[in-house]
Formats: sequence, structure tokens, C-alpha cells
Amino acid sequence: MTLKMTENDKKRKVPRGVYFAFAAEVSAAVVLTATFNTFHVETFLNEYKLDLAAYASGHVIYAIVNTLNDLLGAYFVDAWAPIKGRAWLLSFGGAVWTVMFLLPWFPWKSYPAFHFVFSLSCYDTLYSFCAIAGGSLLTEMNISDSQRIQILRVKSIVGMTVAFVTTQLGQYFFASKGTFRIYCVVLAMIALGFYGLFYYLLTHEKTHKLMPRPMKTTSTPQTSTPLMTTVKQILSDFYHLKNFRYWLGMEMCLETQCNFNRHYLRIFLVHFSAGMWSLTTLASIISGLPLAMQIIRFGMYSVMDHIGVYHLYQYSFFAKLVASSMTACYVYGTSTSTGPILVFFFIFNMIVTELPTGGFPIAMGNMHKELSLRRLQTGRGIITSSSGMFMGLNAVFCKPMDSLLPILAATQLDAAHFQQNKNSSMVQSAMLHLLLLPPFLFSIVQLYSWYHYTLDTEKLATIENALQDTQQDPSALKQLV
Repeated sequence: MTLKMTENDKKRKVPRGVYFAFAAEVSAAVVLTATFNTFHVETFLNEYKLDLAAYASGHVIYAIVNTLNDLLGAYFVDAWAPIKGRAWLLSFGGAVWTVMFLLPWFPWKSYPAFHFVFSLSCYDTLYSFCAIAGGSLLTEMNISDSQRIQILRVKSIVGMTVAFVTTQLGQYFFASKGTFRIYCVVLAMIALGFYGLFYYLLTHEKTHKLMPRPMKTTSTPQTSTPLMTTVKQILSDFYHLKNFRYWLGMEMCLETQCNFNRHYLRIFLVHFSAGMWSLTTLASIISGLPLAMQIIRFGMYSVMDHIGVYHLYQYSFFAKLVASSMTACYVYGTSTSTGPILVFFFIFNMIVTELPTGGFPIAMGNMHKELSLRRLQTGRGIITSSSGMFMGLNAVFCKPMDSLLPILAATQLDAAHFQQNKNSSMVQSAMLHLLLLPPFLFSIVQLYSWYHYTLDTEKLATIENALQDTQQDPSALKQLV
């Protein structure tokens, strides 16, 4: 199967039910992720009194466990997709994910460190499985990039609304732990219903023509290939895909920043905005910030449609580098209050870091096309359903990076005695370094990686034309990648 499309594919209208299906899917995912990202760090550190040393050690174990889980999840998604279908896999994985979501909110008083590692690993394993299944489903659909972006627009609108409502209600219930646990159980039941609706809509709509179909190749596919041989062939393909290697360099930096910003949102804003706002105003800002990011991301889809994914990523890296440099120069060069400037920078950095992530499915689809052409050029044909492996290998390298900044943060804050005195000068210095240094250093690495990444609009058009020519005449292959 392949992403290859004919002109009729590109003109085919996406049924309305497909949009409703993806709206239900993103609603299910957002009620879980918005709640988990906003409250789980504060729950373990403040309510369960997990010490920062155990928190850091737990993230190391969590990173190791999830590296293996992501690779296995990607393999099984691609292996089971031709049998069960990606929609079924996503719905089944989502049902299990709703159960894993509940683990952090019910304390294991005798084993807080084990509770932290176990609940995080279970939650993120199912989160990754659903992300791989859902992302590869959208990637392999026989629709144009413009239609794919339109689906992402719908998901963005629905997602930002659900995230705002979910987080706002969570802020209201969080003060009462018993009530908050009941709220989380209700959210899990709602998410389960949305996943059921997603599967119902996709299986009852005429979507079979939008699903990938076999493509004629000059090679004869093997009827039986040992598992290890298949894995070695796939890993070799990805290793020789230069753009994927540079993508990983960029994406690892992006992943750890996004994860850190989301999980430390409350901690950073509460610390740097001390005395600026009332608790009610602060709660509204914390709830409204994810909504604001989604609104801006929604506007970015139109920009992405015009300038392409490549330039959107590039501009965001430049913006972070300039903003972090200017903020650091101002903060370290003045003796006046810097709270408002730091709050503004945190919000700006969080938004700019998240902006290009909306182009992830498009970028995965672009590299999938490049890999398809490379395999055709070597006479091996298309890998049957490889999108999940793209996302799985991406997760293998990037998911461990999720833990990098939390580990560094826990180490620095523990050394500054954060849990004993949150307002000391040592804590202030540590928080300042954690806020400014990561975006500055990572943006430099990202710009370097992106300089060597060549899948811009022109190169992509060349690859698509070559695939189009190959579909019509297999002997017309050109060495382009």
C-alpha cells in the first residue's frame, strides 16, 4: 500500500462523516491529554509528596521502558493494520488508554515512586500507540495535502474548544481531590464514548476509496519474510534516508521542549507571575493558554498551505532563538522586576514551539513518499503500510527526550531546595535557567538540522511527479533521492 494518488484521488471529496469521525477522535484524546499534562506533575510533587530525586530517577526508567514500547507499538500497528484496520486499532487502543489515564489520580501511598513510573509508562505507552495508529491512518489516506490540512483544521477547532472546557473544569475541581478523581472517571467514560463514535462513523461512511490501495511495481513481493529480516530491511531503509536522520535531530529537540512546557505550565506561571494576578485570573490564563495556542495553530494551517511545512518549522526556530537571546540580555542586564517579561517569554515560547507540530502528519507523509520512491528505484517495491514504522522510529528517538528536561529540572530544583522554599534566590536562578537556556540551545541544534533537511516544496513536487510517472510507466524511474 502507498500514499500514491491519482488525479481523481486528489479531486475526490472527503465525506462529511470523516470530519465528524476525526472530531470525535481528537475530542477523546484531548480530554485525556489536557488533564494529564496540566495536573499530573503537581499531583505527584505536591499531593503525593514525591521527592524530586525519585521524580528524576523515575523519568530515567520511564524513558527506557517507553523506548521499547514505541518501537513494538509501531511494528504491531503496521503488522495488524492490514488485518484489523487502523481505525479499529485506534479505537481499541483508545479504550485501553482511558483506563490507563485513571492510574495517576488514585494514590498508592506506600509506593509513590513505583506509582509514578508505572502510571506514566502505562499512560504514555497507550498514548503513543493511539498517536501512531491515528497519525498513520491520516498519513496513508489517499487524499491531497490540502485535504489533509483541512482535516487538521477541523481537529484543531474541536481540540482547542474541548481542551479549554476540560482544563477550566479541571482547575475548578482540582482543589478537592475527591471531586477531581470523580471528574477524571467521568472524562474517561466520555473519551471511551468518543472512540466508539469515531469507529462507528468511519466504518459506516463510504471511506474505502480514501484508504491506501496496492500499487503495481516491477518487483515481485515476497509471500513470506522472517520477522528479523523484515525489521533489518526496514531499519536499513530508514538509516539511508538522510532527511529522516536530520528530521530526528530537529524533532528530538522539539519533543522535549513541547513536553516540558506543557507539564511545567502551572509551575512556571505560578512562580514568575507571583503578585501579578489573582488566583482566579491565573487559573483562567492557565486554562486559556492551550486554547490560544490552538487558535493560533488553526490560523497557521492557512499559512502552512501557502508556504509549506518546511518554512513553517524554519521560521519557528528563528523566532525562538531571537526571543530567548533578547530576553536573556534584558533579564541579566537589568535590576528591575523581570516577572512580566519572563511570563511573556514563557507564553511566546510555548506558542511558537507548538506551532509547527501541527505539520507533523504532513511531514511524515512527505518522508513516506521519499521512502516509497527510493524503494522503487532499487526494485524492491513499496513497503506494505510503513507509516506506523515512521512514527514508531520517530518515537523511539524522541520519547526518551521527553524525560531530558524534566530530569534536569528536578535535579536543579532539588539542588536549590525547591520543596523547602519555593521563593529563595537559588530557586529563582534555577527557574530562570530552565526557562531561557533550553529554547536558546535547542533552536541552534534545530536550525542546523533543518539546514540539512531537503524536503522543501520544490523537492517534494519533484518526488510526487516521479511517483506519478512511475504509476503510469514503471520504466520511467529517475534517480531523485
